Amino acid sequence: MPSPIWKIVRILCFLLVFPPLLTSSALAQAFYVSSVAPPAVSTDLVALTGKVEFTVSSGTTGAGVIVVVYDGVTISNTTSSGITISDTCGSGNAALLLLDQAKGIIKISSPAGCLTGEKLILEGVRVDIATSGVSSVVANVSALLGAGFTFVAGGTKVTVIGVVTDGLIVKADSDTVLTYQNNVTEISGQFFKVSEVLTSSFGDTLTLGQTVATRIKIQVTGVPANSSLTFPSSVTESVTGATLTAVDSS
Repeated sequence: MPSPIWKIVRILCFLLVFPPLLTSSALAQAFYVSSVAPPAVSTDLVALTGKVEFTVSSGTTGAGVIVVVYDGVTISNTTSSGITISDTCGSGNAALLLLDQAKGIIKISSPAGCLTGEKLILEGVRVDIATSGVSSVVANVSALLGAGFTFVAGGTKVTVIGVVTDGLIVKADSDTVLTYQNNVTEISGQFFKVSEVLTSSFGDTLTLGQTVATRIKIQVTGVPANSSLTFPSSVTESVTGATLTAVDSS
């Protein structure tokens, strides 16, 4: 019969060894989460976020539900207008379970059997930047209770929009001051030179949730009473061929 001292030693050894075994088992099926963090324009109602990838770092995953929460913004589009979820696990069974646009939440069904190096990909999510006041957008990632996987430590918060900035500027060499003569100003050489702050800040593509071409508002202040301004119906940049067409005025 073991002495009381030997029993204590055996119990202590068990307690010291068993937790690492639990930790190793819990981390055997783990996703590493990564993202792309593009810039966005501050006036954008449907700013495109960077794609989020869930890559299996170890083991073979069990089935479960991944929850992605976009902090401080609402989601502007749906699966029918751009949001896509795919996987390279061979099954192709990753799917969107729930989309809460007002709360910025997406729930993804993750299939069982994803092997090390295989991944799930979430992309095409657009968010409302204009009414949020945020300077960047972060997505928080978690799993519902009972999921057959976990996440690499420290990898459950990813940046999906890196910076929010103005989309257009009026360049310094523009003629921005109008001089009236007899209530009329007509200066043939006068121009507003407008430039994108970021490369491709705006576009005319009607994909990924964008439903109309980009529109720009030009507002002139200080116009005297009973006077009006007339803009050309369209202007085209000689080098790039980019064209602005007037659609409304007031």
